[in-house]
Amino acid sequence: MTPKPGRLAAALFAVLLPAISTAADSAILMGSWGQGLFRLPPGDNSKWEAYGKGLPQAFITFTAVDSKGTIYCGFDQPGLWFSRDSGQTWEQTPAPLPGVPSGVAVHPGNPLVMLVTTWGNGAWWSEDGGKSWTRDESPSPFMRKPLAATDGSRTVFYALSDNHAIVTCSGIRGAWKEAAKLPRGLKAWDLALREDGKGTMLVATDAGIAEISADGSVDFPKLGIPSAFTRSVLVLPDRVLIGTWGDGVIEWKPAGARFINDGLPDRNAFALCAISAGSVAKASAGGDTGPATWTAMNNGLISFVVKNVYGSRQNPQLLYCATASGVHRSDDGGKTWVPASKGLSDLGIGRVVVSPSNSDILFCCSSSAGTAKSTDGGKSWNLTNKGVTNLYVYNLEIDPRNGQVLYATTWGGGFLKTEDGADTWKDITGTLSPPQGYTMFCGGQAPYPVIASVDASGIFALQDGKWVDANKGMNFGWVYFLAQDPTNGKKMAAGTAGSGIFLSEDGGMSWKQSNAGLTNQQVSNLAYHPGKPGVIYAGTTGGGLFKSADAGATWKQDNEGLTSMTVKDVWVTPSGMVYLSTDNGIFVRQD
Repeated sequence: MTPKPGRLAAALFAVLLPAISTAADSAILMGSWGQGLFRLPPGDNSKWEAYGKGLPQAFITFTAVDSKGTIYCGFDQPGLWFSRDSGQTWEQTPAPLPGVPSGVAVHPGNPLVMLVTTWGNGAWWSEDGGKSWTRDESPSPFMRKPLAATDGSRTVFYALSDNHAIVTCSGIRGAWKEAAKLPRGLKAWDLALREDGKGTMLVATDAGIAEISADGSVDFPKLGIPSAFTRSVLVLPDRVLIGTWGDGVIEWKPAGARFINDGLPDRNAFALCAISAGSVAKASAGGDTGPATWTAMNNGLISFVVKNVYGSRQNPQLLYCATASGVHRSDDGGKTWVPASKGLSDLGIGRVVVSPSNSDILFCCSSSAGTAKSTDGGKSWNLTNKGVTNLYVYNLEIDPRNGQVLYATTWGGGFLKTEDGADTWKDITGTLSPPQGYTMFCGGQAPYPVIASVDASGIFALQDGKWVDANKGMNFGWVYFLAQDPTNGKKMAAGTAGSGIFLSEDGGMSWKQSNAGLTNQQVSNLAYHPGKPGVIYAGTTGGGLFKSADAGATWKQDNEGLTSMTVKDVWVTPSGMVYLSTDNGIFVRQD
C-alpha cells in the first residue's frame, strides 16, 4: 500500500521528539494521511478524538511537541507550521522553510534551536525559532525523521539517511557520522530511542520494527505485532506505540500487542508524539503568573558573592558561575556546585561565559590576571593574555553565533576583540574615550551588531571598523548593561547607573527612557525571557529584582524570598528557569 500518486514521499516521514517528558500518563498525538490530527487522552479505555481544528490541511507528514508545549506539524507542501494554542490556530515559521520538510527536531533545552530535514533540499538549522535558516552540511539531501536527545552534557541529533543509514551529530551543526546501517532494500520510516540507557534504537520499516543496538547490529524482534507495514514508533516508559499503514495504531507491552483504534476514522498513522497536559498549559497560559518565591541554591559554593551564572546551550542542567572564590560548576541545574578553578591565579572572577557550540569551552576574566580559557569544562585553566595590555579586564562577552569571537572591556586599557578563541587579542579602542568601559554587546542586528558602553560617555556602535555615537535619546553616560530581545532583534534594553532603563525599537539607533514603577534606578543588568515575549528582568543595586510583563512599559518589584537586594546578574533558560546572582548567593525560580 502506498499513498496515491502525486503526494510526495516526504509525507510519510514521522517524527518523535523527546524534548518533553514522555510520562506513562501522557496524551498521544497522531497525524493521519487525510483526516488531520487526533489525540488519545491518558487511560486504558480512552478513545481517539479530533484535535487541532485550525489545521491548514489534513495530510499530516509529521507532528512534534517541544518543551514549551508548542505543537509542530508538517504537510505535503513547503513550510513548517506550529500552534501555541492547542492546535486551534496555526502559523508558519517567520522565515519560510526552503523546501518540503520531512521532520523536525527541537533542541530539548532550547526550543529556539531547530533542525529540519527536507525532501531533496538537505537539512536546515534555526537558532531563533524559525526567523532564519542556515543550510546544514548534511550527508544527504534526502535526510528525514530527525530527533534530539540529551546525552550527559551533550545534545545528540539523529536522522535517517537515504542510503539506509542512521546518522548522528553531536551538538548544533556538528559533523554527521554513520551510526548504523539497515539491510539494503529496506525502507525506514521513523526512528525512536529506547529508554534503556544503552543507546538502543527502534526503527519503523516496511518489514516491521527493527531494533538497532549501540554497536550497530540490527535485529527484528518478534513483538507479536500483526502488521509489518510500520510507519511510526513512539517509546513510552510502560509501552511502545506503533503507527501503521492501513491498520491504525498498535500498543505493544511485554504481555502482548493490541490495536487502539477506537474513534479513528483513518488507519494510516504516519506521526506519533507524546504531549503532556502541563506543557500545553504552559504554552496557552501566557502573561504574568503572579508573584512566586525565590529559592536559594548555594550548596557547594565557597563564596556567596556571585558575579554571574552562565548556562550551556546543549544541556540545560549544566551551569557555571563566577564568584569571589573562583569558577564553580553545576551538573544538576544549580542544586549542587563544585569548584572549577584549577590553574586560575586570581579567584576574584568578574565574569564567566560558555561557548555556544561546546559546553566544555569556557572563558573568564578578573581584575588582576586578565582572561583565561578552559577546554575541559573547568577542570583546568590557562591564561590567554596575548595582546592584553591591561590585566584589569572588567567584563567579557562571547558572540552567540561564533564561540571563537569574544569582546573584553578593560579598566584603562581599552576595548579588545579576539577571533581565535582568545589565543590572541587585538585592541579595537580606536576613538573611544576614556579607554575603559562596563560592557560590550555583540550579536545584534545591523547596523549596530557590536555596541560598547564607555565610562561616562554612553554607548558607541562599531560600524565598518569605526565607532559611531549611539546615544540618541540617551541622557545618561553610565550604561552598565545592554540586552536584546531574542524574539525580536530590533528591541533592546539598556540599564544605567542612576537613570534607570532605556529601550530601543531599532537595534540601538535610538533610545527612550522607561522607568514606570522602577523605584530603584541603579540598574546593573537586564535579561529578556526567551520563552515569554514581553517579559524582561532588571537587576538593581539596592532594590533587588524588577520584572516587566509588558515589554518594559511598566515595572514591578519581585523580591519574595530574596535575602540580598544587590542582583548582579540574571540568567534565564529557554525553559523558564531564572537564576539570580547576588551578594548572598544564587536564587532560582521557574517562570
